[in-house]
Amino acid sequence: MDSVLPRLLASPPAEALPDVQYHAQCNALITVLNQINPVQLTTLASNEEHPLTVLDPSRNTISYLFTLLTHIQQAQALKETSKIFRPGTFLWTKAELFFQQFDPIQVRYVGPEWKAVLDAMHHAAEAIRDPSIIMPVFGNAILRLDPASSCFTSTHSTFILACLEAHDFSAALPVLDKDIYHLPASQPTSLLPLPCAQHETSATYLSTHTNRLSYRDYLKYYLYGAMIYIAVKNYERALYFLEICMSAPVDKAASMIQVEAYKKWIIVSLLQNGQTAHMSSITHLSQPTKKTFSALAKAYESLASHFTSSYPRLHAEYTAGIEIWSADQNLSLVNLVLRSHRIFAVQALSKTYAALPVSAIAETTSSPPSTIYSADDTEAYLEDLIAEGKLKAELHRSGNGETILRFSDSISTKRPPSQTAAMKSESEQYEELLGQSLVTEQLARHIREAERKMVLSQAGIEAERKARREAKVAADVGDAAGSGKTGSMAGGGGGGRRGPDSGDMDWPGAGDPVVADPNGDNDMLEDL
Repeated sequence: MDSVLPRLLASPPAEALPDVQYHAQCNALITVLNQINPVQLTTLASNEEHPLTVLDPSRNTISYLFTLLTHIQQAQALKETSKIFRPGTFLWTKAELFFQQFDPIQVRYVGPEWKAVLDAMHHAAEAIRDPSIIMPVFGNAILRLDPASSCFTSTHSTFILACLEAHDFSAALPVLDKDIYHLPASQPTSLLPLPCAQHETSATYLSTHTNRLSYRDYLKYYLYGAMIYIAVKNYERALYFLEICMSAPVDKAASMIQVEAYKKWIIVSLLQNGQTAHMSSITHLSQPTKKTFSALAKAYESLASHFTSSYPRLHAEYTAGIEIWSADQNLSLVNLVLRSHRIFAVQALSKTYAALPVSAIAETTSSPPSTIYSADDTEAYLEDLIAEGKLKAELHRSGNGETILRFSDSISTKRPPSQTAAMKSESEQYEELLGQSLVTEQLARHIREAERKMVLSQAGIEAERKARREAKVAADVGDAAGSGKTGSMAGGGGGGRRGPDSGDMDWPGAGDPVVADPNGDNDMLEDL
């Protein structure tokens, strides 16, 4: 070990280096580490200190990860993972420390190894059926490697599922609240910045070799994310996630994951808006997909159609489909629809009346003989709705002692924008504007990266070729018109279909980068 330790401690210096030198040093270190016999790392003399206690994960990130993975792989080979690599053991503690402190620049060079340790921790959590032990590790790993979390990885799906299974929904929000803009893609290294260089987005240093993705990973991330948002009652964000899942491209038929998203989309739409928007409002949904959704979710569509009816009719529809809700594990969610019916029934009264006695509202929203609300219960219920901002109204006591609910669109629990702005200091307004400008700049970076990928893809190259051909044809037509020539079809030998041997076809030459599209339509979007 004494002969190996100096090589492990050789890391790029902390001070700034030119990108080319830093890149060369990282690659040289990886070459050296790959030449070390694993036995030298895992065999310690009695008086030797463990290399993981000597190495600093923030400075010696590559060496630390290499050593950590070697010890984990040894435990796996000896089939002793359950004893050597589980919560509370030396190796597990060192793995947790690594994901808290690793250098996000160095780790770009060892992505597969970084992912392998995370996978080992995930398997250990599955073995003891405790997903909560990996949630802090995975959440920190995602945001440390990519603070914007703008590029989707398989780690995202694993992390969100762990949070869902552990019922720790708040732990998932720091990752879920960051929008995904990119998928990692294999791209020609010569066209990318060095891993250690400044990157506009993480999509240019995350690769498919690090993150083996499937169509199911993508769909499940948005379905599970929506379920977490439903649990924390952020229905607007839940609808956004469900719509992304529903509108994902399909090859032949919609996935059952997408069908489940559609069922939940109907329910959450009722909870958020009191009605379900038409599927035409969701872009990129093909007619076959819409037909599949409707055919497999008829009970949900029927429930939604009765939501604006009387409570007894809605309850009858609920009762008729109770086996379906239970089989789909949506019963608790559909129960919320029944409870929310009263909220929207009260809100609907504001479209007809300016004011109503609370006793009249109690009578209107009751459903005898099963459900009868008293005036006192209804008054307390209305007070809660007003306090929560779900009802724009005020309660007044009349001269005869009866409580009156007075509706008003002008009444709001939020301060009007003018008042809010007036109450803010100049520095607060500046910070708010600065935050908005940063969000705009971030969005612009993601758009530039998407355009760059499009240009390098096969589709982008074909579009450029087509544009050049059309421009050339237009120029030829202009020349012919100016010189009195007829079209090329009237000439002697040019009447056949143009092929690769056609001299004026813009086929790729020395100056045209021919890049195979790693993100082809069906590469990652396999039929489920």
